[in-house]
Amino acid sequence: MPIPKRASIWEDGGAFLMGRVLGNDGVYITQAVVSSITYLVHDITAGADVTSGSVTISTTIFDTLQLDDRWTEDDIGYNFGVAVSASWFATPDHTYRVEYKFTPSSGQVFWVVFELTTSAIYTS
Repeated sequence: MPIPKRASIWEDGGAFLMGRVLGNDGVYITQAVVSSITYLVHDITAGADVTSGSVTISTTIFDTLQLDDRWTEDDIGYNFGVAVSASWFATPDHTYRVEYKFTPSSGQVFWVVFELTTSAIYTS
C-alpha cells in the first residue's frame, strides 16, 4: 500500500505541496500526459470533507524536475507543486488528508496523497 507524504504545518497557514510523480507507466509525468487533476481535502480527525476542486495542469506540473529552496528531500527535484489555501487547515491538532487524482490522457487514473498535521498558532 502506498504511503502518503506527511508533513506538519501551522493552523491557518498555507503550504506548498510538492512531489516527484511517476505515471502508471513508471515515467515522470509531464503536462502533455495528464488531462485533469482533481483534489479532495478531508479532515481525518473530524471525519469531514473540507473542500474539493481541480488544479490547473500548466501551473502545477513541470515538464522538467525543479530544484529550489522549498525542496529539501534530495538533489533530484519535483515535477508536481501546488500552493494550498490556509483556509483548508483551520483547526489545530488535526490531521488533514489532501488527495490529488490524476487522470492521464491515456491509461488508468493514479493518486498523489499528502497528510498534514496542524500545530496551534496562539495568535490565530
